[in-house]
Amino acid sequence: MSWRCATLDPAVAPGALVTLPGLGGRWRVAEWEWRASGVELTLERAVPTGADALPATTVDPGRINPPPDLAAPPTVLSAFELPWDGTGSGDTPALYAAASATTANWRGAALYVDRGDGALEPLGPSGRERSLLGEAETALAPANPLLFDRGAGLTARLVDPAMDLADAGGRQLALGSNRALLGSEIIQFGRAEPLGEGRWRLTQLLRGCGGTEAALAGHAAGEGFVLLDTRSVALDSARIGGIPEARVAAVGFGDEHPVFAPIALRGITFRPPSPVHPRVVTSPDGALSLAWTRRARGGWAWRDGVDVPLQEQVERYLVTLGIPTSPAAVWQIDEPRLALSAATLAALPAGVLRVRQQGSHALSEPLVLTTLA
Repeated sequence: MSWRCATLDPAVAPGALVTLPGLGGRWRVAEWEWRASGVELTLERAVPTGADALPATTVDPGRINPPPDLAAPPTVLSAFELPWDGTGSGDTPALYAAASATTANWRGAALYVDRGDGALEPLGPSGRERSLLGEAETALAPANPLLFDRGAGLTARLVDPAMDLADAGGRQLALGSNRALLGSEIIQFGRAEPLGEGRWRLTQLLRGCGGTEAALAGHAAGEGFVLLDTRSVALDSARIGGIPEARVAAVGFGDEHPVFAPIALRGITFRPPSPVHPRVVTSPDGALSLAWTRRARGGWAWRDGVDVPLQEQVERYLVTLGIPTSPAAVWQIDEPRLALSAATLAALPAGVLRVRQQGSHALSEPLVLTTLA
């Protein structure tokens, strides 16, 4: 309390006990200062006699529960690029890193990029929350990406048996829940059944999400599993650059050497999804009419009766006959259809007709239209 008085009393000095008019208890003078309008006192309430004495009863002094002194585990790392989600311009690669460890006493790691020359450039911290990483114990069988896969399943083992996965209903799946990167395919799972010791049986799958249908048949036991959620850390694509050999590195307290991870799905942010629904009509005169339906980057929501936005500078397609790397014939067109006359077909060799959409930055995966005999 601050108290100002007009009387200068030598007995009222720092350390003296005083009383105040209208207030109970005693106060100790902590300091005083002589001002033009009087003496300003700084007072502290004095503890009553005996108030600070220990009670006569026996008390429990309590105990400390120190955290277990465990060694820091090594870092487990995965790096990947994701398809464009439709926000922003779509001209920047969506690069992420997911870091984890085998025990909960992991405290994060520092992330770096190695562009192939061995030099490590900092990318920032990974955060202390562990991502859900693991590997597949069984190879996921191919399936139709247009159907809800209720038959096939996947057994995955997480790096820490204490980690948990959860089920997701139809509405949650539609909103993007339980997305996971398995090898080079993005899947969603509706049912996660614990098998013990960190093993999970994942069923009720949506396959080939985000335009990853090309990886449906390439699965094997032991490939990486990453749950794509908010625990993954976004990386600065400007620091990583466009070098395909670039790797992400992590260094934590339990890592004697940097832990490296290649960037999976490189270029998928820029690559349009492959066209779908091929249609082939043969005319009575032998002419061939080909058509297909395009898709678009970032247009993953299902909107009936409305075409998805183009998301590219121009609409253009590349139709090839034969081996895509050395085709026997090439057509560049700006509409999702191609007509071949009987005379043109007679001059063409046998082979497979494929179509790819030409995006602003990359070509889509090919769609097989038909086979010319």
